[in-house]
Amino acid sequence: MPPIFSKYLDVELEENLFILWLSNMDYITWNNLIASHFFNEEMEEKEVYLYITKSEIMEIGASILIGKSGEEIWEDFVKALKAGLDGKVDDSDIFKTLFWVYDYYKSIKKLNPEKFPYPPYLAYLIVFIIPLTEEMQLNINSYYFRTNKFLIDNNLPILKHQNSNFNWNKIWEDLEYWLIYERNFEIGYFEIHDFINPNWVYVSKPLSQSFIKPSSVKRLPSLFFQNNILPNQQQIFCN
Repeated sequence: MPPIFSKYLDVELEENLFILWLSNMDYITWNNLIASHFFNEEMEEKEVYLYITKSEIMEIGASILIGKSGEEIWEDFVKALKAGLDGKVDDSDIFKTLFWVYDYYKSIKKLNPEKFPYPPYLAYLIVFIIPLTEEMQLNINSYYFRTNKFLIDNNLPILKHQNSNFNWNKIWEDLEYWLIYERNFEIGYFEIHDFINPNWVYVSKPLSQSFIKPSSVKRLPSLFFQNNILPNQQQIFCN
């Protein structure tokens, strides 16, 4: 097997990736590969932010799709999103596809907890973050505008506005619960950071993941040390 395979992937996933080497990847393989990029043994007991860029998707895919250009790898990722999990997609609303994957995952999990090594909805969640990491704009209206421009540019179904009856909150909460209470922080943990503004109750989920690059998070301890700041210490700033 080529040495590029991640040491974090389980045997079954590695075998599937080997078969797909130099070919293409289906949705669940992309999902698990991206998930292992975020959540792995090195991230044990560390908070993980789902900050990811289009370029990083290309880099992740390049470990499997040998010889393909970055754009070809990106197109393979988009193709997998269009095909969906087991071919179940909604051509008019990507949110409905996300919800179908979530419901399917929860129903299968009751019968076969080992079927999915990672929640299969993760690849769709990051699609709602990538537009923000390309160019950040903190405005509830611009979030939907930028996200849908990104989706349309990639020939993907749009994201419609959410409401109290139909929203993605429980999916983000499920990811948080899975990592903390089922995986016990072993491969890192994810935490929801809601904003105070009630108008941002839904868009705050992806927005909060796009502020700080992981490399910047790793530098925070040294920044605290250099400025004699203790974690949770209240700071007083003077003009």
